[in-house]
Amino acid sequence: MDTSLPVLSSKTLPVAHALHPSSLCPADLDLCALSSPPDAPDSRLALYRTGTAPDRVWEWVPPPPPAPPPTGKLGGLGLLKGKGKAQPVGKVARIAWNPQGDTVAVLVAPPASSSSSPSTLSLLSIHTGAPLVPPAAPLPSTSTPTTLTWQRLALVHDPLLPSWGLALVDRLPALPKIPKDGLAAAGAADGPGGAPRMAFGAGGAGGPGVGGGPGGGGGGGGVFGAKQAMLERERAKEAQRPLSMQDAAERFPTLLPAARPEDEGAAGGDPKVRAMLRPRAEGGEADAVEHTVLCVGDEKGGCHLFLGGTVYLGSVDAGEPVLAVTSVPSPSPSSAASFVVHLSTSASPLSVRELSVPLPATLSAVLRQSSALRALLQHAFDALQDSRNLWDEARRIGKGWLQRIADVSRPHGVTTPPTTQLHLLLLTGRPTRALHDFLASKMNERGLVKWEQAMGLALERSRRVGWVSVATAMERVVVLLREVDAWARWPEKFGTYSFERDEVLRATESAREAVRASAFFQREVEEEERCFKQFSVWLHYELDKVAQQEGSEIRPVAAFDPLPVSHYIQHRLPSTATTIAPFLAFGLASAPLKDCAEFKGAEAWVAQLPVGTPALRDTELGLVDGADMRDDMRPGGGDDERRLDALVRRMTEEVQGQVDADELAARARVGSKEAVTSSLPGGFNPAPAAKLEDVPPWADVVPDPDAGPRPPLTGATSPPSPFRGTVVSSSSKKPKAPQSLPALLHLTARLVGGVMDRGVRAATGAHAVLGEPVVRDAGEGTMDVDGEVDELRLRTRVAQDGRLEEVWVRGSTITFARQLVQGDLSAVETASHDLRLADGPPVRVVELDFIDDDELVLGVSVLKDGAAPRHLIARVKLADLDWSPDPRSAASPLPLSRQVALDPAYPPSALSFRTTPSGRQLVASLSGEGRRLEVLDAAGVDAAPSQAMEM
Repeated sequence: MDTSLPVLSSKTLPVAHALHPSSLCPADLDLCALSSPPDAPDSRLALYRTGTAPDRVWEWVPPPPPAPPPTGKLGGLGLLKGKGKAQPVGKVARIAWNPQGDTVAVLVAPPASSSSSPSTLSLLSIHTGAPLVPPAAPLPSTSTPTTLTWQRLALVHDPLLPSWGLALVDRLPALPKIPKDGLAAAGAADGPGGAPRMAFGAGGAGGPGVGGGPGGGGGGGGVFGAKQAMLERERAKEAQRPLSMQDAAERFPTLLPAARPEDEGAAGGDPKVRAMLRPRAEGGEADAVEHTVLCVGDEKGGCHLFLGGTVYLGSVDAGEPVLAVTSVPSPSPSSAASFVVHLSTSASPLSVRELSVPLPATLSAVLRQSSALRALLQHAFDALQDSRNLWDEARRIGKGWLQRIADVSRPHGVTTPPTTQLHLLLLTGRPTRALHDFLASKMNERGLVKWEQAMGLALERSRRVGWVSVATAMERVVVLLREVDAWARWPEKFGTYSFERDEVLRATESAREAVRASAFFQREVEEEERCFKQFSVWLHYELDKVAQQEGSEIRPVAAFDPLPVSHYIQHRLPSTATTIAPFLAFGLASAPLKDCAEFKGAEAWVAQLPVGTPALRDTELGLVDGADMRDDMRPGGGDDERRLDALVRRMTEEVQGQVDADELAARARVGSKEAVTSSLPGGFNPAPAAKLEDVPPWADVVPDPDAGPRPPLTGATSPPSPFRGTVVSSSSKKPKAPQSLPALLHLTARLVGGVMDRGVRAATGAHAVLGEPVVRDAGEGTMDVDGEVDELRLRTRVAQDGRLEEVWVRGSTITFARQLVQGDLSAVETASHDLRLADGPPVRVVELDFIDDDELVLGVSVLKDGAAPRHLIARVKLADLDWSPDPRSAASPLPLSRQVALDPAYPPSALSFRTTPSGRQLVASLSGEGRRLEVLDAAGVDAAPSQAMEM
């Protein structure tokens, strides 16, 4: 036959691929997503450009499932290391595009070795192929997924409910971008052979025992083979647990960021944070992500809903295998989203149920707040982890030098520890034989300079991280949590979320403690930097002394301060030093989190925290002054604008480095005293037994800070309490706050993520309503044209008038159904036809889909005895079907209006249809054993039926 569809793109693939029904991009972009075949040993997802010059854009490999935590005594201590065996990755099971066409959702089934694990859901950017937040979220059920769709959804906003917290944070200076240079920028990351290496856990920096050759300069010989593997194993044993938001809060409600190209500019700050803080215009393009829903159904009846593809709304148990979940318009104006769930029940092959999920008008504000909280916490995570990486690498160099001194001391019979030898050299000016040998032959200026560069970069980055990134981000977290705490006290608007106020206050206090710890961490880093500079000057001086020939009258000038050098050698150089390490410690990476002493201490501390008056806690941190506190405590008093301006000024000063730890402590003492004394009746002087100094700032109070003020008590020994609760005796022991910044950040993220996740699900999925089932197809099971057991294949769409249209193929019958009244699933008309041509040959449906409101497009193969199947692209006009209000058995053949034969030399193994917003009707065909991809114009040719049926 001469007629054929115009070929828009043709590509010979390097390896076999699999084509999914939703592989084509729904936007006006020439893109197609292909996965590896089901029987491929390694599963991948590839994005191909299908224009005039087709090419592969990127390829993505699913991440392996998380390894089980080590067990046993040695495993709990992180002393067991698994063998370097490659973990099997999952299989790409299903894909779906978001309606905007810029994100691909990938459902990855677990490997055969982990069949009991749940499937994971990853969202990939079409620009880079990198996973978006949150990465690889596991599904709530271990059941096998059966459907994955991403559809539009109507979400109502409350225009009278702006977020003052986000508006305030958006006015502040942007958080800095986190540099990605690492130690390589300091010239201290040379690996074997001079190859650049990653800064963390992947190579030394010229130090002995780290990868440097003889002479300590590094790169002069390197370490190869077994010794290199041994060093890697030693580093893996000592590696600290990295900070991971996914480990801290697995389900942290987060919308996809509204990123823009200008966010990547140098002056834009951290682009991830700016994308989350940017206001989304109502109905605008940036707001479209909130108006979509990702629906996942499984074979046990679970319907899992993700707003915007990332926010988990909850799961509904439909009781039977789910075939499709379709978002439909609500029949009446309401704040609930409506869905139609198609099921395959034991009583009927196809039934439908209506699902209603409430979506409060405040949901958008809550999700934006949660997204901003996660972005700020993620910034603190990344900044602190970068600092930890640099610090670990720099400390490893110092440990290597001490180990080299110990190695040189053994042949000389010197048993004095290396730090003691260095201290004696500083005090007496006379080195031991071993130390003289080390300075003369093992250490040189190049090695010392590399150590200085690595240590200087680590300390400078740590100093900036403390007061520019961590403290600043956590202060903004406190501001946003204050607004969440206000929501918890506003039942008229946010009562359905059931925010746990105790948890919000504990999360707020944990964030504040992180600010305090950051201030102390900054001071320790500054002291470390001051001492190390003098120590390096002294080492240069000693190297110059050794380099001078004996008897020479030229002596180097001692330009160092001996006190900082002595302090550094005794208290900061040893591996057991506890100056900066407690602020960065977070347990071993190979040990489970439950065995992390720092995190267990943080959990115990936060569990003992009293839940007190939030306003008083603000005064202790210096966020508001005493006058503001007094106005706030008086009914009807206070100036909100003035307090917000004071808060902006305070945080701006902190960003510029004008507030240090001493000022924080002074503000805490002065603010707490003024707040308490100002709240007492006029002219009242507390008795000596009730001095303010005797009341600890962490005085325990009752857990209800909103309880009304109690009436004054009579008696000279019982003055009225300045708190809204009951103050416990001053003998109550203050809980010891943790020092570990990673533990505090991890704990804060866990508390905040848990509160927001439980609140969102309580307001949405927890109140979902599932309607009664309505039978669509009550027929018995039949055999298809190939003699195999029939499998029901379903496609749905929502017409422009809001009515649901359905088509399904079961065996040799195709059935159509459409609603007569919007919102009434039982009022439908149906049409059933046999899958055969007018002249008798049966056909088998390869793929089908709605092409527009009036037509259905099918890819079919015509079967004739003794002849090879012929493949056609055919159309069916819905107006030509035998519609009837009463279901009846199929009798007439399916009326095909237009038929075009595909190239018989390349019979397709899979087809995919798509209609773009501009009206283009595309069909993708995969043939040649999965290695030939073609994209055809489905509307390019109108062939007469008589011509199309020539064999």
